[in-house]
Amino acid sequence: MQTITLAYDSAKRRITASGEWAGTIVDDNTTVLQVTGIPVDWGGRLDFGVIVKDEEGRNIRPYINLDGTGSCTLSRTILNACKRNNRLPVQLVLQKTVDDISYTMASNIIHLEVDPALDALGEYTESYDDLWHKILVDAKSEPGQIAFTRMNGERLVTPLDLSGVEIPASAITGIISPDNLPAGVVEKLVKVADDAERFALTTDEVQNWDTVLVMDTDLMYMVVDETKLDSEDGYEPYRAYMYWGGITGTLSDQADLRNALDAKADISEGVEQWSALITYSSGAITNLGGVLYVSLVNNNTGHDPSQEVPLDPHWWRPLNTNVLVSEGSFYAVTIGDGVSTQFTVTHGMESYDVNVYTFCNDGTRADFSTLVERLNVNQVRLTFSEPPDDHSVRVLVSIPGGPVTSVQGRVGDVVVTAEDLGLGNVVTKEEGVAQWDPTIEYEDAAITNVNGTLFISLQPDNLNHDPLDSTGWWDEIHTGGATRDVTNTKKFLIGDGTTTQFTLQHSLNSYDVNVVIYSAGSNSPTTGALVERLNNNDVRVTFAVPPETDEFYVVVQKLGAAIAYADGIDYILLTASDLGVEEGAEVNKIQTVKVNGSALTPDANRAVDVLVPTALSELSEDTTHRVTTDAEKSAWDGKASSFETTITGNGSQTEFNIAHSFGHCPQVSLYESDGTEVSTLTKVFVNSIKLIFITAPENGVTYKVVMTR
Repeated sequence: MQTITLAYDSAKRRITASGEWAGTIVDDNTTVLQVTGIPVDWGGRLDFGVIVKDEEGRNIRPYINLDGTGSCTLSRTILNACKRNNRLPVQLVLQKTVDDISYTMASNIIHLEVDPALDALGEYTESYDDLWHKILVDAKSEPGQIAFTRMNGERLVTPLDLSGVEIPASAITGIISPDNLPAGVVEKLVKVADDAERFALTTDEVQNWDTVLVMDTDLMYMVVDETKLDSEDGYEPYRAYMYWGGITGTLSDQADLRNALDAKADISEGVEQWSALITYSSGAITNLGGVLYVSLVNNNTGHDPSQEVPLDPHWWRPLNTNVLVSEGSFYAVTIGDGVSTQFTVTHGMESYDVNVYTFCNDGTRADFSTLVERLNVNQVRLTFSEPPDDHSVRVLVSIPGGPVTSVQGRVGDVVVTAEDLGLGNVVTKEEGVAQWDPTIEYEDAAITNVNGTLFISLQPDNLNHDPLDSTGWWDEIHTGGATRDVTNTKKFLIGDGTTTQFTLQHSLNSYDVNVVIYSAGSNSPTTGALVERLNNNDVRVTFAVPPETDEFYVVVQKLGAAIAYADGIDYILLTASDLGVEEGAEVNKIQTVKVNGSALTPDANRAVDVLVPTALSELSEDTTHRVTTDAEKSAWDGKASSFETTITGNGSQTEFNIAHSFGHCPQVSLYESDGTEVSTLTKVFVNSIKLIFITAPENGVTYKVVMTR
């Protein structure tokens, strides 16, 4: 370390350099500049007349504050800025603050010489003045070193030691030869004749993540453990997957899959064969050639299930192995022959209270207007203005649902067994559902099992919430009950003030939907819109005038309910509450008839005679309920229903007594002359009232007093 002393002459405001290094050169970046002669109570800094870059790349002139002894140490940044002329301009700036006023004094500028070698490249470069004729014109990378060529032809060699140095990949440019890369970095395909040759491979031929193709089997393997190339443990076979819908053709070449399917039990076992002599009710199941069918109507006799049109069945529908259609609350049929204008449809629902809907059977399935007559409890008649084309109109007949009071005479908890549903022998629904695990993150609608009780997740990211004690995260699935399925109805709120046509996606997978439109404000239905069924999952509603914002609700309902079950249900337990029956309910029969708490005894015809008063004279009066005569009523009606008067203040009177003839305490209201109601203390008596003012009304001020009975 070297020290240069800068002496300050306060009278002349000048600095001069002295000391061991004065007038020579600065050749070390640890050089200390010591300033002497600084006046008492003054502080200062040294400003350097060079240009350096700040942190944001801007050109600035640097300075260094002096410490308490008046010294500072030069920095490499400042010295590097002296490379052009090897001179460092220095100026002393003194500062002092008195009574919040800052005073500044600056000295003259002196120049310190700087060693030309003291720059950014250290000992390998010199100052700009000395290097100009030796400027580097070429650089070449050589093993372990870099060779530079100067403009004068001189060759400089700089050895490089990169041991332990990590070079980021982003700093590498150009092409790297594969010979310079580790073997495991580059994946390659190696072909072998058979597995024996595969197990004979060595690490000279393959490494981890290489692919091996066995020619005799056309199988490909990835090398996953190059230390076990002689066994299957060193390889992982490539596997290809295809979704089931992408498989075409037959199973003739898929022996393993065909054998697995053949080994499964026949779902039609235990279901009797269809007979033309049997009358089937709605929901009945039959077997025809190993295919199960469900009856769509009551009184289904002599209609061959195999002759039904798959997309437009009238009597039977093939039964999906995991869906059972419910009882006949819904009937669908397609009509039209191009000749008739009147059709009688037999629905067999034993009720006049049925809904009937008609719509076109093709295209957009728009609603079809027709006259509907309910001939009897099992038939409706449709009359058209023009004969519908052949099979051009779809008819839906449904009966509104009601509470179930019993099943085949049984009440209370009703057990519907697997045999009742035609399921045969299957396992219970709890089997196969894993027990709840606090370490598993369950998604929305995921199902878990807690000691035989099933729960369904109500939220996504459901982690470590105990189903038995986590309200809002889980809901119990009542394994002994039937859950009402509301997925057969979708509701939409429409209207924006500009659009007349709305396409609504209901996702009910059926053309047989009922569409109801009603006002969101009054709940009144509207018929002024065209309804079209575009496909199984979309309807289009068109208005003549754009509905206002959120003006209408559109309800889309898939008629008919289905009892759905999945493989693994042994039985479905329908409780009394599930069927709309109060717990412990019995057959709806009156056991006892009482009058005023006293039971009546039925006569020989099992009847009771209850005396109901028909005249007021047969009733007893009490203190709060009495019978009045016409004369009393006339006298009462003759009494005035209201009474008005005025009072006028004199500036001193605070109490006013007013008589009335209501005969009871009336209701009193007090108004100013402009009609504004005012309040004051009022005492009400049977024949008079007293108004009491805190401050006496001013002289001449008038109030209106109104009394009503």
